[in-house]
Amino acid sequence: MPRLQLISDDFGRALVFCGVHIAAAPEGRAPFPIAAVALEEDTNLLMSARAEIRAPGQTFGKLVEDMAAFEPAEPGSVVIQGKSPVRLLAIIHDIEQTPTWNEAWIGRAISGLLQETERRKLASLCLPVLGSLHGNMSTVRFAGLLRLALEQYPPKRLRRIWALVPEEDTGLLLSAFR
Repeated sequence: MPRLQLISDDFGRALVFCGVHIAAAPEGRAPFPIAAVALEEDTNLLMSARAEIRAPGQTFGKLVEDMAAFEPAEPGSVVIQGKSPVRLLAIIHDIEQTPTWNEAWIGRAISGLLQETERRKLASLCLPVLGSLHGNMSTVRFAGLLRLALEQYPPKRLRRIWALVPEEDTGLLLSAFR
């Protein structure tokens, strides 16, 4: 009987590492359905705030009270929002510092993202190159941090990661895993 072999339709833009299918593709070209999406965020959650003017819905005194009680998120942590897909806010920026990000925070955030996907039993994650939207993190260095996090916290439930990269960086990202 002939042996059957699965033929990939990723056209060399994917690999399996620590049991996770990692597909590198640009925005708008999701290689599979996404259960969660990671986003760059700052400690005060300003980057994800909507820029719209609307009535506050509460008294001025309550707004001041809420602002006084607000605790900034810890750099390197992950804040959860939404349900479908789950929004995982990777806290990698502190706008009160220059530069606003550092590699250690990104590494901790990647580990936190992997742990959150496990905790929430999520099978897929869209993961952009954190630190490249509002910083100058390279795709290659980010891939190295992702590789390290996957080795340290090999996922059991997370099966697929869509590494959201520009078309020209797909090979750069994947080469870090070979």
